[in-house]
Amino acid sequence: MTEGNPLIAKLSEALKQGEERATDEAVSSVLTCVAENGTAFSELDVQKVNRLLRNHQQHEYMISYGEMLSSEGRNTFDTDKHYAQALIDTGAPHKALPLLNAMIRDSEARGSFDDFAEASGLVGRVHKDLFLTHIENNADEASRHLLRSFLAYNEPWLRSPSKSIWHGVNLLALSSNAAANGFSIPSIVSPDNIADSVIETISHKEMGDRNYWDWASLAEAHVWKEDWSSASEAIVTALDTGNADPFQLNGTLRQFKELWCLQDRGSDAALLVTWLERNMMGQPNSELILDAEDIDRQQSVDEGLLQALHSHHRMRTREWIEKFLLRGECVASIVNINSNEPKGTCSVLDGGIFSDELTGRLVLLTNDHVVSDFRDTYSEKIQPLRSDEAAVRFTQSSDPDRKHPIAKVIWSSPYQVHDVCLFELDGPLPISAPTIPVVSYVPAVNVEKPEEVYLISHPEKDALSFSFQNTDLIDHDTKTKGKDSLVPGLIHYTTPSVPGSSGGIALNAGLEMIGLHHAGGSEIKRLNGETGTYAVNEAIWIQPIINAIRTDLAAGKCRWESK
Repeated sequence: MTEGNPLIAKLSEALKQGEERATDEAVSSVLTCVAENGTAFSELDVQKVNRLLRNHQQHEYMISYGEMLSSEGRNTFDTDKHYAQALIDTGAPHKALPLLNAMIRDSEARGSFDDFAEASGLVGRVHKDLFLTHIENNADEASRHLLRSFLAYNEPWLRSPSKSIWHGVNLLALSSNAAANGFSIPSIVSPDNIADSVIETISHKEMGDRNYWDWASLAEAHVWKEDWSSASEAIVTALDTGNADPFQLNGTLRQFKELWCLQDRGSDAALLVTWLERNMMGQPNSELILDAEDIDRQQSVDEGLLQALHSHHRMRTREWIEKFLLRGECVASIVNINSNEPKGTCSVLDGGIFSDELTGRLVLLTNDHVVSDFRDTYSEKIQPLRSDEAAVRFTQSSDPDRKHPIAKVIWSSPYQVHDVCLFELDGPLPISAPTIPVVSYVPAVNVEKPEEVYLISHPEKDALSFSFQNTDLIDHDTKTKGKDSLVPGLIHYTTPSVPGSSGGIALNAGLEMIGLHHAGGSEIKRLNGETGTYAVNEAIWIQPIINAIRTDLAAGKCRWESK
């Protein structure tokens, strides 16, 4: 198979459309083909698959693909590079380092500067991430990784600045962060000269020959000079190239927030971050992690300034964004009360939804497999926190580190049924009233033009996750179960989620709660009598949850029993 490889075309289309189920099937077909008939994929085909997966941020698939190629003896420098990138992006940099160091030695032996620069740059990325990891709690370790990152980026830059632009801008970003945090910049690194060289090199390129990375790199060079007007112009032009993908946007946004810390450097600098986040909201396969300060910045930005940047990009309206962010005010993190490790998500609702006796009282809803006093009914693989082990952190509040203990579990139902734990907290909440409207209906399934399901959850320790793309409603059985059913109905959708999203809220297009997110995977059973499995996420329809709780509480029961 060559240029017209149908498996690659199928994968490309699934990724462009942001269809998780189709993507999973396409990747499986590729892996099967490589394993059973490796010669059907040329080396160019192999590279195309890696680039497609990388550009659409499909890191877990990249790892599976890289391991498959290695096991079949099909790995090359290019495939190892993408495998290492995926390991870094999934939080396993130490696993990537031995491979990258071997790649550096190999490229030096072959006399390939381009390969050497690629591998050295990724080593720089590993140590850069580890520097940021240790910066607050281990200054010596942070300093060690900072120096190694500087050296890894600087060597290719010294050898050939014109071929190492991205190494140069990383040296600028590292220098900015190091200086801001009291770390020294090695004497061999000259940030002012690097910035001038980057600007000069890119300025000699014809406008039509500049790609996204050229403009993004130019923006970072202007950021070093604190020339916000030129930086804004460059980043807008980068987005106007028309080929910016999630991989590129994530890379630039990570630089701006984690290293340059532009969100904390005044309104002109913060506007660059806000603009990139808004553009991320229009990308397929996007999931944006926002902390309390990010949300406040998005809500308070001068929309006129954003409009002044002009764009044909897929921008959400201010009203939609404000409503979506408002829903997140009542979504919180469930953590281990002793270790503070995150376990899942919960949301604050008006107790009157579930019982007239609870009207006006703030109650919280999560999954039973997140918090349960019936842990002995679960396998060793799934171990929920007991209610006395769990606490809730409202990371968007004025006291984000406070852990609110659980006072009482009001009602619960096992994972195999409703998978629900309804509880109250001990003491006052930092929320006066819920912001999440709950509705009883689920939109009709439309195969040709799927309805949307949005997800807000709290997988990260200190930040909310807003899933707003790849939001297709695939199927549900609510019509079969009926509005008065006590038996849980299920909703299936492609909206992305990550571990820790359990207990999140599933919302319709009007941003009203239709379900409690509780599961996801590549082998979820199909609904309505259809055989087989597919790759979807799954929520429990909220109406049967309400019905079951009302019925049981009226009968004096606090735990669901099979009827």
